[in-house]
Amino acid sequence: MKYEFFVARRYLRPKRSELFVSLTTMLTTLGVTLGVAALIIVLSGMNGFAGEILRHLIGMNAHLWVQSQTGSLADGRGIEAKIRQIPGVVGVSPTIYEETLIANPSVAQTGAQIKGVDTLTIGDVSNIVRLFKEDSVNCTGRFFLGRDSVNGEPGIVLGWQLAGKLQVFVGDRVYVVIPPKGPVNPMMVVQPRFAPFRVTGIFDSGFYEFDATLAVMDIHEAQRLFDYGTSVGAVEVKLRDAFMADGVDSLVSQKLGGYPYTTTTWVELNGGLYKWLMIEKWFAFIVLSLIILVAAFNIVSTLTMVVRDKTKEIGILKAMGATAREISRIFLVQGLIVGFVGSISGGVLGYTLCWIQDRYHVVRLPAELYQVNAFPVEMRVLDFVAIGSAAIVICLLSALYPARRAAKMDPVEAIRNE
Repeated sequence: MKYEFFVARRYLRPKRSELFVSLTTMLTTLGVTLGVAALIIVLSGMNGFAGEILRHLIGMNAHLWVQSQTGSLADGRGIEAKIRQIPGVVGVSPTIYEETLIANPSVAQTGAQIKGVDTLTIGDVSNIVRLFKEDSVNCTGRFFLGRDSVNGEPGIVLGWQLAGKLQVFVGDRVYVVIPPKGPVNPMMVVQPRFAPFRVTGIFDSGFYEFDATLAVMDIHEAQRLFDYGTSVGAVEVKLRDAFMADGVDSLVSQKLGGYPYTTTTWVELNGGLYKWLMIEKWFAFIVLSLIILVAAFNIVSTLTMVVRDKTKEIGILKAMGATAREISRIFLVQGLIVGFVGSISGGVLGYTLCWIQDRYHVVRLPAELYQVNAFPVEMRVLDFVAIGSAAIVICLLSALYPARRAAKMDPVEAIRNE
């Protein structure tokens, strides 16, 4: 095999009379390099998108929600106690979700998702409290939902983009609009109520859906404003492993006795998005593989030109005793070298660009469209191995036709025609 490798390497070296063939070989190798690098960057980006979205969804939200088909949950504490007994459950907290308007009267008003939380247990099911302990440019103030000691206004925490829409900062006053409930008499004008709150904190979750719409208040304030009494809207459940949600889902239903209780997992709420990301990842893999296939066709044409250019040398090698298998291996090794060099250089290029993006966030994205502020990357060893191996195999297969053509040459005819 050393003999075949030596001859193949000599054939790949440029000579003055063979500059065109050498240039074509270099361009072919460059094509493999760019194809491998592009695949690594795209797959790492898809991994990054899926990972970021999953991390933010699981971090800010619970893994499981328990609600009642008949309305609110009157016995929230009893339900919490039963759920805590289920294996795999690490956190339980009551909550209230309502959609309404929030306003800064002097500037603007906008739609918001109001979330009432229990300040004692919210940290068990969400990382929103921890966000204020992390170093973030857009995270200011503190997670405090109690009443102000000066004017008695309750605290509220806003997503940083929601705060930007309202043009408010920590310490400013906002109003939550409480729409009228029950039947409305068309002959009477019913004005909504405006409940004042003091902005005590602004958070940055890194996920647009939360940062642009979510406003968090104490659950007792939500119960009072939205007429829940002592009931709650749902019970949020955090699991030791988010992917246990489907299994724990049935255990919760059994524990609570079924109707009127219903459970919803994070997979049911967001699984479509996650599956779409995975489908898009493999679609991108297939499309970008065409780059390597184009390079493979270039290998076929390049090695065919090499065979034609080296006709006399092939004839001499056969006349000296080289077998058809040895001649074939010479050109297979050439294809292998192109694939190996292209895969290694493409892997290095792809890794370097991904590392720069991961470290410095060079490519920024509009969060309202992509849910993240910068193009996320998550490099996986398996992707590098799979892409590199596929590129080498494709290059090796591309060399089969030129190798067979060279192996079938008649040495006498090869030397005579040259």
